[in-house]
Amino acid sequence: MTRRTRHRISAAATALLAAAAILFGAAPTATAHDALAVSTPGIDETVTTPIAQVQLTFNEAPLAGFDTGIAIAVLDPAGTDISTGEITIDNTTLTKTVSPTTAGAYQVLWQTVSADGHPISGQYGFTYAVEPIPTVTTTPTATETPEPTTAPVETATDAPAETPAETAAAGTDVYSTLFPIALVGGIVVVLAIVAVAIVVSIRSKRRNAEQDPR
Repeated sequence: MTRRTRHRISAAATALLAAAAILFGAAPTATAHDALAVSTPGIDETVTTPIAQVQLTFNEAPLAGFDTGIAIAVLDPAGTDISTGEITIDNTTLTKTVSPTTAGAYQVLWQTVSADGHPISGQYGFTYAVEPIPTVTTTPTATETPEPTTAPVETATDAPAETPAETAAAGTDVYSTLFPIALVGGIVVVLAIVAVAIVVSIRSKRRNAEQDPR
């Protein structure tokens, strides 16, 4: 083997090793970190119906056991975080409850732990175009206090006049009481007259007997 041939083989081997180093070294770097695949609401989406949660779906599930490194915040137009509660992890999807109250531009900030152990983060915006429902407050009306009313004074009323039936009953009672007295009185008078007549008759007979001795 000549010197020129050995030089060519050495150069080819060096180039092959360099290519292999580039291939096997760069590939893990390109695919090591996870990435956000789908979001609800979507990036730059205009939301026209009320929402109650934000969902972020990645191409790989977050590294298990690193829940403390996972976070989601949703900022309203005033910069207030309107997300509440704990983050729910379902395979590759992260979900958090939100309660937007005003229309305007919102920002979603997220952080998770990639499958290779590296933390990754990002943010995006969406527009919330749902006007809040106005709350109707009812003012209690003043109730009128009823004025005290005086109880009606009872007036003395004349005793009801006796009805004909009561009068007849009274008459009947008087008649039944007086009639026996009148009857007895009449009998006494008749007896007295009879007694007088008997006495007069006896005296008349005696007188006639004295005048006529026969």
